[in-house]
Amino acid sequence: MQERKNGQAVWQWIGLAVVLLGTFLVMATVYYIGRQVSRGGAAGGLFKYVLGLVFPIMAAVVPVKAIDIITDQLVISGATLYIVKFNLSLLTLFCSMVVVLGIGRRVGEVIVSAPHIKSQSIDAQLIRIMSRLVGFIFAMVLLLQGGQHLGIPLSSLLAGAGVAGAALALSAQDVLKNIFGSIMLIMDKPFIVGERIKIKHYDGVVEEVGLRSTRLRLLNGHQAIIPNEEMAKTDIENIGRRPFIRRVTDIPLSIGITSSKAKKAVEIVQELLKDHEGLNPEFPPRVWLNDFERDHLELRMIYWYHPPEYWKFTAHADTVNRQILDAFEAEGIAIALPAFTTRVEDSSGSVPVPGIGTSDV
Repeated sequence: MQERKNGQAVWQWIGLAVVLLGTFLVMATVYYIGRQVSRGGAAGGLFKYVLGLVFPIMAAVVPVKAIDIITDQLVISGATLYIVKFNLSLLTLFCSMVVVLGIGRRVGEVIVSAPHIKSQSIDAQLIRIMSRLVGFIFAMVLLLQGGQHLGIPLSSLLAGAGVAGAALALSAQDVLKNIFGSIMLIMDKPFIVGERIKIKHYDGVVEEVGLRSTRLRLLNGHQAIIPNEEMAKTDIENIGRRPFIRRVTDIPLSIGITSSKAKKAVEIVQELLKDHEGLNPEFPPRVWLNDFERDHLELRMIYWYHPPEYWKFTAHADTVNRQILDAFEAEGIAIALPAFTTRVEDSSGSVPVPGIGTSDV
Protein backbone atom coordinates (compact mmCIF):
# COMPACT_ATOMS: atom_id res chain seq x y z
CA MET A 1 0.00 0.00 0.00
CA GLN A 2 2.94 2.33 0.62
CA GLU A 3 4.49 1.61 -2.76
CA ARG A 4 4.35 4.71 -4.95
CA LYS A 5 2.89 4.65 -8.44
CA ASN A 6 3.05 7.82 -10.61
CA GLY A 7 3.80 10.04 -7.64
CA GLN A 8 1.13 8.68 -5.27
CA ALA A 9 1.03 5.71 -2.91
CA VAL A 10 -1.20 2.75 -3.80
CA TRP A 11 -3.51 3.47 -0.86
CA GLN A 12 -3.87 7.06 -2.07
CA TRP A 13 -4.96 5.84 -5.52
CA ILE A 14 -7.45 3.47 -3.93
CA GLY A 15 -8.75 6.21 -1.63
CA LEU A 16 -9.03 8.63 -4.57
CA ALA A 17 -11.06 6.12 -6.57
CA VAL A 18 -13.36 5.49 -3.59
CA VAL A 19 -13.86 9.22 -2.98
CA LEU A 20 -14.59 9.97 -6.65
CA LEU A 21 -16.95 7.02 -6.98
CA GLY A 22 -18.71 8.02 -3.75
CA THR A 23 -18.97 11.61 -4.99
CA PHE A 24 -20.72 10.61 -8.19
CA LEU A 25 -23.01 8.14 -6.40
CA VAL A 26 -24.04 10.69 -3.78
CA MET A 27 -24.63 13.36 -6.43
CA ALA A 28 -26.68 10.96 -8.57
CA THR A 29 -28.76 9.92 -5.55
CA VAL A 30 -29.38 13.51 -4.46
CA TYR A 31 -30.28 14.49 -8.01
CA TYR A 32 -32.73 11.57 -8.30
CA ILE A 33 -34.43 12.46 -5.02
CA GLY A 34 -34.69 16.07 -6.11
CA ARG A 35 -36.33 15.00 -9.37
CA GLN A 36 -38.87 12.92 -7.48
CA VAL A 37 -39.70 15.76 -5.08
CA SER A 38 -40.06 18.28 -7.93
CA ARG A 39 -41.99 15.92 -10.21
CA GLY A 40 -44.85 17.68 -11.95
CA GLY A 41 -43.37 21.15 -11.38
CA ALA A 42 -45.53 23.77 -9.71
CA ALA A 43 -48.66 21.82 -10.70
CA GLY A 44 -47.57 19.05 -8.33
CA GLY A 45 -47.42 21.46 -5.39
CA LEU A 46 -45.60 24.78 -5.15
CA PHE A 47 -44.04 23.98 -1.78
CA LYS A 48 -42.62 20.67 -3.02
CA TYR A 49 -41.40 22.34 -6.19
CA VAL A 50 -39.50 25.00 -4.22
CA LEU A 51 -38.23 22.40 -1.75
CA GLY A 52 -36.80 20.42 -4.65
CA LEU A 53 -34.21 23.18 -5.12
CA VAL A 54 -32.48 22.05 -1.90
CA PHE A 55 -31.21 18.89 -3.58
CA PRO A 56 -29.30 20.57 -6.46
CA ILE A 57 -27.70 22.82 -3.84
CA MET A 58 -26.65 19.73 -1.89
CA ALA A 59 -25.29 18.18 -5.09
CA ALA A 60 -23.20 21.31 -5.73
CA VAL A 61 -21.66 21.06 -2.24
CA VAL A 62 -20.61 17.39 -2.62
CA PRO A 63 -17.63 18.05 -5.01
CA VAL A 64 -16.37 20.78 -2.65
CA LYS A 65 -16.35 18.35 0.27
CA ALA A 66 -14.65 15.76 -1.95
CA ILE A 67 -11.84 18.23 -2.70
CA ASP A 68 -11.36 18.78 1.05
CA ILE A 69 -11.08 15.02 1.66
CA ILE A 70 -8.69 14.53 -1.25
CA THR A 71 -6.49 17.41 -0.11
CA ASP A 72 -6.53 17.00 3.69
CA GLN A 73 -7.12 13.27 4.25
CA LEU A 74 -5.64 11.57 1.21
CA VAL A 75 -2.93 14.23 0.80
CA ILE A 76 -2.91 13.86 -2.99
CA SER A 77 -0.31 16.14 -4.57
CA GLY A 78 1.25 17.14 -7.85
CA ALA A 79 -0.39 16.99 -11.25
CA THR A 80 -2.95 14.45 -10.04
CA LEU A 81 -4.26 16.88 -7.43
CA TYR A 82 -4.47 19.68 -10.01
CA ILE A 83 -6.41 17.55 -12.50
CA VAL A 84 -8.82 16.21 -9.86
CA LYS A 85 -9.42 19.62 -8.27
CA PHE A 86 -9.96 21.23 -11.68
CA ASN A 87 -12.57 18.68 -12.76
CA LEU A 88 -14.38 18.67 -9.42
CA SER A 89 -14.42 22.47 -9.39
CA LEU A 90 -15.81 22.44 -12.93
CA LEU A 91 -18.49 20.00 -11.78
CA THR A 92 -19.33 22.34 -8.90
CA LEU A 93 -19.60 25.21 -11.37
CA PHE A 94 -22.07 23.33 -13.58
CA CYS A 95 -24.13 22.28 -10.54
CA SER A 96 -24.22 25.92 -9.43
CA MET A 97 -25.51 26.93 -12.86
CA VAL A 98 -28.29 24.33 -12.53
CA VAL A 99 -29.18 25.84 -9.15
CA VAL A 100 -29.34 29.35 -10.61
CA LEU A 101 -31.56 28.18 -13.48
CA GLY A 102 -33.79 26.39 -10.97
CA ILE A 103 -34.07 29.54 -8.87
CA GLY A 104 -35.17 31.47 -11.96
CA ARG A 105 -37.93 28.97 -12.76
CA ARG A 106 -39.18 28.81 -9.18
CA VAL A 107 -39.22 32.57 -8.69
CA GLY A 108 -41.48 32.82 -11.73
CA GLU A 109 -43.84 30.15 -10.37
CA VAL A 110 -43.98 31.86 -6.95
CA ILE A 111 -44.96 35.16 -8.61
CA VAL A 112 -47.54 33.44 -10.82
CA SER A 113 -49.11 31.81 -7.74
CA ALA A 114 -50.40 35.24 -6.64
CA PRO A 115 -54.24 35.26 -6.46
CA HIS A 116 -54.68 38.03 -9.04
CA ILE A 117 -52.69 36.17 -11.74
CA LYS A 118 -54.25 33.30 -13.69
CA SER A 119 -51.73 30.47 -13.95
CA GLN A 120 -52.37 29.86 -17.68
CA SER A 121 -52.80 33.47 -18.74
CA ILE A 122 -50.49 35.27 -21.14
CA ASP A 123 -49.25 37.48 -18.28
CA ALA A 124 -48.27 34.36 -16.34
CA GLN A 125 -46.37 33.04 -19.36
CA LEU A 126 -44.56 36.37 -19.70
CA ILE A 127 -43.52 36.21 -16.03
CA ARG A 128 -42.23 32.67 -16.50
CA ILE A 129 -40.27 33.57 -19.61
CA MET A 130 -38.71 36.66 -18.01
CA SER A 131 -37.76 34.82 -14.82
CA ARG A 132 -36.15 32.02 -16.80
CA LEU A 133 -34.36 34.53 -19.01
CA VAL A 134 -32.96 36.32 -15.96
CA GLY A 135 -31.88 32.97 -14.50
CA PHE A 136 -30.15 32.08 -17.79
CA ILE A 137 -28.30 35.41 -17.83
CA PHE A 138 -27.06 34.91 -14.25
CA ALA A 139 -26.02 31.34 -15.14
CA MET A 140 -23.95 32.65 -18.06
CA VAL A 141 -22.33 35.28 -15.86
CA LEU A 142 -21.54 32.55 -13.32
CA LEU A 143 -20.00 30.43 -16.07
CA LEU A 144 -17.75 33.26 -17.25
CA GLN A 145 -16.68 34.25 -13.74
CA GLY A 146 -16.18 30.66 -12.62
CA GLY A 147 -14.27 29.81 -15.78
CA GLN A 148 -11.88 32.70 -15.20
CA HIS A 149 -11.40 31.58 -11.59
CA LEU A 150 -10.45 28.13 -12.85
CA GLY A 151 -7.90 29.66 -15.20
CA ILE A 152 -9.84 29.39 -18.47
CA PRO A 153 -9.23 32.52 -20.62
CA LEU A 154 -12.26 34.73 -21.12
CA SER A 155 -11.72 34.73 -24.89
CA SER A 156 -11.93 30.93 -24.94
CA LEU A 157 -15.12 30.99 -22.90
CA LEU A 158 -16.74 33.56 -25.20
CA ALA A 159 -15.62 31.66 -28.30
CA GLY A 160 -16.99 28.42 -26.88
CA ALA A 161 -20.25 30.08 -25.94
CA GLY A 162 -20.54 31.56 -29.43
CA VAL A 163 -19.95 28.20 -31.13
CA ALA A 164 -22.37 26.46 -28.77
CA GLY A 165 -24.97 29.18 -29.35
CA ALA A 166 -24.64 28.93 -33.13
CA ALA A 167 -24.94 25.15 -33.01
CA LEU A 168 -27.97 25.40 -30.75
CA ALA A 169 -29.60 27.99 -33.00
CA LEU A 170 -29.10 25.84 -36.10
CA SER A 171 -30.36 22.65 -34.48
CA ALA A 172 -33.36 24.25 -32.79
CA GLN A 173 -34.61 26.77 -35.35
CA ASP A 174 -38.24 25.69 -35.11
CA VAL A 175 -38.16 25.74 -31.31
CA LEU A 176 -36.64 29.23 -31.28
CA LYS A 177 -39.22 30.45 -33.81
CA ASN A 178 -42.01 29.22 -31.56
CA ILE A 179 -40.41 30.82 -28.50
CA PHE A 180 -40.11 34.18 -30.28
CA GLY A 181 -43.69 33.71 -31.48
CA SER A 182 -44.71 33.20 -27.84
CA ILE A 183 -42.95 36.42 -26.86
CA MET A 184 -44.77 38.32 -29.62
CA LEU A 185 -48.14 36.93 -28.48
CA ILE A 186 -47.35 37.82 -24.88
CA MET A 187 -46.32 41.36 -25.75
CA ASP A 188 -49.19 42.02 -28.19
CA LYS A 189 -51.92 40.08 -26.29
CA PRO A 190 -54.30 39.44 -29.21
CA PHE A 191 -56.22 37.06 -26.92
CA ILE A 192 -56.20 35.63 -23.41
CA VAL A 193 -57.10 32.25 -21.94
CA GLY A 194 -60.87 31.74 -22.00
CA GLU A 195 -61.58 33.86 -25.10
CA ARG A 196 -63.08 32.42 -28.27
CA ILE A 197 -61.01 33.05 -31.40
CA LYS A 198 -60.96 32.10 -35.07
CA ILE A 199 -57.62 31.34 -36.72
CA LYS A 200 -57.26 29.66 -40.10
CA HIS A 201 -60.05 27.03 -40.14
CA TYR A 202 -60.13 26.69 -36.34
CA ASP A 203 -62.87 28.14 -34.14
CA GLY A 204 -62.61 27.56 -30.41
CA VAL A 205 -61.80 28.75 -26.90
CA VAL A 206 -58.19 29.34 -25.83
CA GLU A 207 -57.28 26.80 -23.14
CA GLU A 208 -53.56 27.42 -22.70
CA VAL A 209 -50.76 29.56 -24.11
CA GLY A 210 -47.45 27.71 -23.76
CA LEU A 211 -43.89 28.49 -24.75
CA ARG A 212 -44.16 26.36 -27.89
CA SER A 213 -47.83 26.23 -28.80
CA THR A 214 -51.35 27.43 -28.06
CA ARG A 215 -54.15 24.99 -27.27
CA LEU A 216 -57.71 25.63 -28.48
CA ARG A 217 -60.83 23.72 -27.45
CA LEU A 218 -62.87 23.67 -30.65
CA LEU A 219 -66.65 23.97 -30.69
CA ASN A 220 -66.96 20.27 -31.60
CA GLY A 221 -65.01 19.33 -28.46
CA HIS A 222 -61.72 18.53 -30.20
CA GLN A 223 -58.45 20.11 -29.08
CA ALA A 224 -56.26 21.92 -31.60
CA ILE A 225 -52.57 22.57 -30.86
CA ILE A 226 -51.16 25.38 -33.01
CA PRO A 227 -47.46 26.38 -32.98
CA ASN A 228 -46.97 29.90 -31.68
CA GLU A 229 -44.94 30.77 -34.75
CA GLU A 230 -48.15 30.34 -36.78
CA MET A 231 -50.23 32.16 -34.18
CA ALA A 232 -47.91 35.18 -34.30
CA LYS A 233 -48.02 35.61 -38.09
CA THR A 234 -51.63 34.60 -38.88
CA ASP A 235 -54.72 36.78 -38.82
CA ILE A 236 -56.74 36.17 -35.65
CA GLU A 237 -60.42 36.99 -35.24
CA ASN A 238 -61.13 37.47 -31.53
CA ILE A 239 -64.81 36.66 -31.06
CA GLY A 240 -64.47 36.76 -27.29
CA ARG A 241 -63.91 40.53 -27.34
CA ARG A 242 -66.97 41.47 -29.39
CA PRO A 243 -69.14 43.99 -27.49
CA PHE A 244 -72.37 42.69 -29.09
CA ILE A 245 -73.84 40.12 -31.48
CA ARG A 246 -75.24 41.58 -34.69
CA ARG A 247 -78.09 39.87 -36.47
CA VAL A 248 -78.72 40.54 -40.15
CA THR A 249 -81.81 38.80 -41.58
CA ASP A 250 -83.60 39.12 -44.91
CA ILE A 251 -87.33 38.34 -44.86
CA PRO A 252 -88.71 37.51 -48.36
CA LEU A 253 -92.15 39.06 -48.97
CA SER A 254 -94.43 37.92 -51.77
CA ILE A 255 -93.61 39.65 -55.05
CA GLY A 256 -97.29 40.53 -55.48
CA ILE A 257 -97.56 42.33 -52.15
CA THR A 258 -99.14 45.79 -52.21
CA SER A 259 -97.30 48.93 -51.14
CA SER A 260 -99.46 49.33 -48.06
CA LYS A 261 -98.84 45.72 -47.01
CA ALA A 262 -95.10 46.15 -47.51
CA LYS A 263 -95.18 49.32 -45.41
CA LYS A 264 -97.17 47.49 -42.75
CA ALA A 265 -94.61 44.66 -42.70
CA VAL A 266 -91.81 47.17 -42.01
CA GLU A 267 -93.85 48.81 -39.25
CA ILE A 268 -94.57 45.43 -37.62
CA VAL A 269 -90.90 44.46 -37.46
CA GLN A 270 -89.92 47.93 -36.25
CA GLU A 271 -92.50 47.73 -33.47
CA LEU A 272 -91.34 44.26 -32.41
CA LEU A 273 -87.72 45.41 -32.21
CA LYS A 274 -88.53 48.62 -30.35
CA ASP A 275 -86.94 48.42 -26.89
CA HIS A 276 -86.09 44.77 -27.55
CA GLU A 277 -84.15 42.61 -25.11
CA GLY A 278 -80.42 43.39 -25.23
CA LEU A 279 -80.95 46.83 -26.75
CA ASN A 280 -78.22 49.44 -26.50
CA PRO A 281 -79.63 52.93 -27.29
CA GLU A 282 -76.49 53.70 -29.28
CA PHE A 283 -77.34 50.83 -31.64
CA PRO A 284 -81.02 51.17 -32.59
CA PRO A 285 -82.49 48.40 -34.81
CA ARG A 286 -82.79 49.02 -38.56
CA VAL A 287 -85.64 47.74 -40.76
CA TRP A 288 -86.29 48.65 -44.40
CA LEU A 289 -87.35 47.31 -47.79
CA ASN A 290 -84.00 46.45 -49.21
CA ASP A 291 -84.40 45.30 -52.80
CA PHE A 292 -86.58 43.75 -55.48
CA GLU A 293 -85.49 40.21 -56.18
CA ARG A 294 -86.68 38.00 -59.04
CA ASP A 295 -89.30 36.16 -57.00
CA HIS A 296 -89.75 38.26 -53.83
CA LEU A 297 -89.45 41.65 -52.18
CA GLU A 298 -86.61 41.67 -49.66
CA LEU A 299 -87.20 43.15 -46.20
CA ARG A 300 -83.93 43.54 -44.28
CA MET A 301 -83.75 43.50 -40.47
CA ILE A 302 -80.63 44.39 -38.45
CA TYR A 303 -80.32 44.63 -34.70
CA TRP A 304 -77.57 44.37 -32.09
CA TYR A 305 -77.80 42.21 -28.95
CA HIS A 306 -75.98 43.23 -25.75
CA PRO A 307 -74.14 41.68 -23.96
CA PRO A 308 -72.77 39.10 -26.41
CA GLU A 309 -74.14 36.00 -24.66
CA TYR A 310 -74.73 33.58 -27.51
CA TRP A 311 -77.42 31.30 -26.08
CA LYS A 312 -79.49 34.20 -24.76
CA PHE A 313 -79.16 35.76 -28.20
CA THR A 314 -80.46 32.60 -29.93
CA ALA A 315 -83.42 32.39 -27.54
CA HIS A 316 -84.24 36.02 -28.27
CA ALA A 317 -83.94 35.44 -32.03
CA ASP A 318 -86.36 32.52 -31.77
CA THR A 319 -88.88 34.72 -29.96
CA VAL A 320 -88.56 37.49 -32.56
CA ASN A 321 -89.04 35.04 -35.44
CA ARG A 322 -92.25 33.60 -33.97
CA GLN A 323 -93.61 37.08 -33.20
CA ILE A 324 -92.98 38.14 -36.81
CA LEU A 325 -94.76 35.04 -38.15
CA ASP A 326 -97.76 35.59 -35.87
CA ALA A 327 -98.01 39.31 -36.73
CA PHE A 328 -97.68 38.70 -40.49
CA GLU A 329 -100.31 35.99 -40.36
CA ALA A 330 -102.69 38.30 -38.52
CA GLU A 331 -102.23 41.03 -41.13
CA GLY A 332 -102.39 38.68 -44.09
CA ILE A 333 -98.81 39.34 -45.16
CA ALA A 334 -97.38 36.34 -46.98
CA ILE A 335 -93.76 35.33 -46.81
CA ALA A 336 -92.56 34.35 -50.28
CA LEU A 337 -91.58 30.78 -51.08
CA PRO A 338 -89.07 29.95 -53.81
CA ALA A 339 -91.01 29.87 -57.10
CA PHE A 340 -89.98 28.22 -60.33
CA THR A 341 -91.32 26.18 -63.21
CA THR A 342 -90.79 22.47 -63.74
CA ARG A 343 -90.65 21.51 -67.41
CA VAL A 344 -91.58 17.98 -68.43
CA GLU A 345 -90.32 17.19 -71.90
CA ASP A 346 -91.34 14.50 -74.30
CA SER A 347 -90.86 13.98 -78.00
CA SER A 348 -93.50 16.54 -78.83
CA GLY A 349 -91.93 19.35 -76.76
CA SER A 350 -92.12 20.66 -73.23
CA VAL A 351 -95.07 21.49 -71.00
CA PRO A 352 -94.54 24.02 -68.15
CA VAL A 353 -95.81 22.81 -64.78
CA PRO A 354 -95.87 25.30 -61.86
CA GLY A 355 -94.25 24.04 -58.69
CA ILE A 356 -92.08 24.75 -55.71
CA GLY A 357 -88.42 23.76 -55.63
CA THR A 358 -86.03 23.00 -58.48
CA SER A 359 -86.37 19.93 -60.63
CA ASP A 360 -85.56 18.73 -64.13
CA VAL A 361 -87.21 15.56 -65.42
